[in-house]
Amino acid sequence: GKEAEITLHPESQSVDQFGSVSFTVDATTSPDAGQFSVQWRHGGVEIPGATGTILSIPIVDLADAGEYDALVYTLVGALVSNPATLNVVADEEAPTFDSAGTLPGTSLIGVRFSERVNPATAQLGANYTITDRFVFGAQVMGTEGRVVKLTLNGPPVPGTTVTVEDVTDMAGNPVVPTTLPAEVSDLTPTVLGTEGDNPVLTGSALHYGLGGYVVEASGSDFWGAFDAGHMVYKDVSGAFDTVVRVRSLEGPDSWTKATLMIREGLAADARHVALVATTTGGQNIYNYQWRDATGGNAGSIDGGDRLGPVPYPNAWMRLVRPDPASNLISSYLSTDGVEWTPYFDHTVGGDLLPDTVQVGLAVTSHNNSPDVELAESVYDSFSVAPLGGGGGSQITSITVDAGIVTVNWTGDGELYAAPSVAGPWEATGETDGDYSEPVLAGPRYYQVR
Repeated sequence: GKEAEITLHPESQSVDQFGSVSFTVDATTSPDAGQFSVQWRHGGVEIPGATGTILSIPIVDLADAGEYDALVYTLVGALVSNPATLNVVADEEAPTFDSAGTLPGTSLIGVRFSERVNPATAQLGANYTITDRFVFGAQVMGTEGRVVKLTLNGPPVPGTTVTVEDVTDMAGNPVVPTTLPAEVSDLTPTVLGTEGDNPVLTGSALHYGLGGYVVEASGSDFWGAFDAGHMVYKDVSGAFDTVVRVRSLEGPDSWTKATLMIREGLAADARHVALVATTTGGQNIYNYQWRDATGGNAGSIDGGDRLGPVPYPNAWMRLVRPDPASNLISSYLSTDGVEWTPYFDHTVGGDLLPDTVQVGLAVTSHNNSPDVELAESVYDSFSVAPLGGGGGSQITSITVDAGIVTVNWTGDGELYAAPSVAGPWEATGETDGDYSEPVLAGPRYYQVR
């Protein structure tokens, strides 16, 4: 009377040499769910230790090319997934130095490259020149190996630039010597909890430009009546839309969390909502959780409604506060930052939240032992966009006729347009409440400021 079926087959992919890749398989069993195990194969040969529903190859080499499939063992026999072909493109191009950034008050600068870099060259401080500062430490961060943390002999001076040379990718291709300004973030790093107790280890935050951040943290969790971890945040007023892409998350526990968070204050027991991603080797799900009362216990969506697996490095998360006169916060998920799927809505309990709240990126280890490594998440494309600005302006209609889109709005605000919620937002120059343009390929977003 038992039945089993593969419901998700691995898909063929093409990746660059020294990039990362993952394949996923899933199955349903009845009358009891989850009664199956998995063994992955490469070219028909079993891969030792590859027994989960996700096969991850963190650093892909040419020898990894070929056909992959999964044996799914069930009580009604072994099922074989459809094969997936991995094509590996040889790395013959030099890496580029794409951005640099810093958080005010820190002695750190983050730099980002276009691809994985060789730690033997990327972790040499002599390969970086900083305005009026000396680099005495360099560390490659994240599973993708594209971000480097530079530790300086003091906070960067105003107008700091970063010059990179002699850094190579994993294939030995050298970066073209490049100088870029260090973008200064408007976010503030902070400890959630009591540093030295919970979290027991000191966390850190790094900015590497273009909305990119690395957050490291200890701490027992964002759960129960208390929060413990590390966060970077900014104060945001009114209605807004905030977006981030989670590129990677590593940590010592199955419930290690990377979050996009909205809080009514920085106290560890404050009311908040958090859109959560967990580690690939752990729960490997999204969750949406909240605390409705100061000092009260946190809640979340039901376990069966938590989506997974989390598609790192393309785990896009979004929270929207559509009306500051309401405590409703809506959440969305995406794999590209363009097409969004509504996830869950929650109205925070109690009194109306303040007009100005704290919005940012937070990480907790969920293991507060001093003997484990810090949890670490790499984010990029973080943005906060106001909604319904422009002195009370609001979009009233968007219509399409004969290939022309027309937007109408009230008030005297200026209309902005973008191909993605995350931007880039460009001013149309129109403030009279009426704007038309040809329909373009792909999505188009509008807002009035």
